[in-house]
Amino acid sequence: MARLRFLVALWAAKATRLGLRLLRRRGTQVPGRVALKLCPGFLAQVGRPDRVLAVTGTNGKTTVCNLIIDALQLDSRRVLANDYGSNTLVGLCACLAAGASWTGRSRHDIAVFEVDERSSRLIYPHLPPDLLVVTNLFRDTIMRNAHTEFMVDFLNSAIPAQTELILNADDLISSALAPANRRCHFALGRLDSDVTESENLIVDITCCPKCQTELVFDYRRYHHIGHAHCPACGFASPQAEYLGQPVDLTGRTMAVLEAGQSWPYRLVSDSLVNAYNQMAAIAALRRLGLTHDRIAQLLAQVSIVATRFGQVEAGGVTIMTQLMKDENALACSRVFDHVRRYPGRKVVVAATNYFAYSKDWSENTYWMWCADFEFLADPSISQLVLWSPRIEDVLLRLLWAGCDMSKVEVARTEAEAAELATLDPEQPLFILYSMDGLPFAERTRRRLVARAQAQAQAPVPAEALDRAEAATPAPVEAVRP
Repeated sequence: MARLRFLVALWAAKATRLGLRLLRRRGTQVPGRVALKLCPGFLAQVGRPDRVLAVTGTNGKTTVCNLIIDALQLDSRRVLANDYGSNTLVGLCACLAAGASWTGRSRHDIAVFEVDERSSRLIYPHLPPDLLVVTNLFRDTIMRNAHTEFMVDFLNSAIPAQTELILNADDLISSALAPANRRCHFALGRLDSDVTESENLIVDITCCPKCQTELVFDYRRYHHIGHAHCPACGFASPQAEYLGQPVDLTGRTMAVLEAGQSWPYRLVSDSLVNAYNQMAAIAALRRLGLTHDRIAQLLAQVSIVATRFGQVEAGGVTIMTQLMKDENALACSRVFDHVRRYPGRKVVVAATNYFAYSKDWSENTYWMWCADFEFLADPSISQLVLWSPRIEDVLLRLLWAGCDMSKVEVARTEAEAAELATLDPEQPLFILYSMDGLPFAERTRRRLVARAQAQAQAPVPAEALDRAEAATPAPVEAVRP
C-alpha cells in the first residue's frame, strides 16, 4: 500500500508539472506540494542519484550551485538540480519527482541541491548529502534567520554525521560547524585591499569562541571574513586545503594552491564575493574527483547567472544589472562596496524596498540601518537615481551616511528612473535591485539600452545640451512616489 501511495504521488507530481509547462507557468514548487500531500514520506522513497551534493549558507548558494552544475554538465555528467532556487522541502520533492522515472528510479549521475538553511532539518534526515558546501554564515533578515548563533545551532542539529563538509576557512563562524564531521576548507590568500579594522556596520564575531578574548584580525576582507587569531588561547582560523593565491580581481586571474602545487584559473567575475563562490565550487569539484586542469577548463566556459549579474553595451555605454537583496543588509553592503570600488566614476540606479510581490516586508526598514549606505556616499558615484515605495526612509538613511544629496535624483515612477539616469560612455551605469525587483531591472535596462542606442545614432548638438542643463530643476530631496 505504501508503494502504491508513493507511485500515485509521483505520477500526480509529474502530471502537475506537465500541466504547468503546457500553461507556460513555472510553479516550481507546486508538483512538490502535490507529492507531499498525497505521500508525506515522498522524499524518503523517491530515487536519488548515487552522489548528492548540497550547498547552503547565508549568501552565495545560488551562484555556487550554478557554477558546479554548469561545470558538471559541460563534463557530460547527468546532473539533477533545483536550479530555479526552489531550495525548500517542497522544491526538492518537485525536483526529484521530475528527475525520476515513472517507477521512481533516478535517471541522473549526481544531484546538486541548493538547500535553505532552515529547511535542512526537514531535508537531511531523508536525503543526507555526501558533500555539503557551506558558503558562509552571516546574520540574515530579521524576520527569518536573524543572528548567526541561531543558525549554527540549527545546522549543527541537522547535518548528518556521515556528510563531508566543504567550509570557508576565512569565516570563523561557518568553518566551525559540525566539528566531528570530515571536512576540508577553502580560502583566499592575503590581498592588497585587506584591512585589519572593520569598516562595516555588521561584524558577527569579535571574540574568541573558546575563551571570549577579543580576536586579533591578521587581515580582514569585509565584516568578519578574513584571518584571525586569539592572543590568549591560540585559537585561529583553520588552514585551507584549497587556497586562492595570488588573486587579481582586476585582471580576473587566480592561482589555486593545493598540497604545495599551483594551478592557474580565470575568475568568472571581478567581484571578491564571487572569488569566494568560485573557490567553493573548485573545492567541491575537486572532492568529486575532477582535476584542477579540467576544472579550470570547465569554469572558463561558465558565467554568473544573469538574474544575479548582467552586463550589456549599448551606444558606447556599459550597463550592468546586479542583485543586492536589499532585505539582507549584508548582501546589500557587499554590492555597495563592489560598486564604489569599481574603477572610475559611475552612475547608480537603485530600486530599494521594491516589494512588488511581498508587501508584508515593506514596513521593515531595519536592514537599512545595518547596511553600509556609507559606501554610496563615495565621490566616485556621480549620480544616484532612486525608486522606492519607502523613499523617505532611504533618503534619511543616505543623509545619515553623509551622502552628497545634490547627486541624488528621486524617480516618481519606475519609467522615470530610466529617464533620469545620465548616459555617459565614460561612466558605467549600475542597476541595483532586490529579488522582487528583477522585473524592474529588466524593464529599466531595456529602456536605458533604447536611450543609449538612440543617443549614439542621433547625437544632440552641444548648444542644445547646454540649454537642457540650464533648464534642469534642482534635485528633489524627498517626495512621495
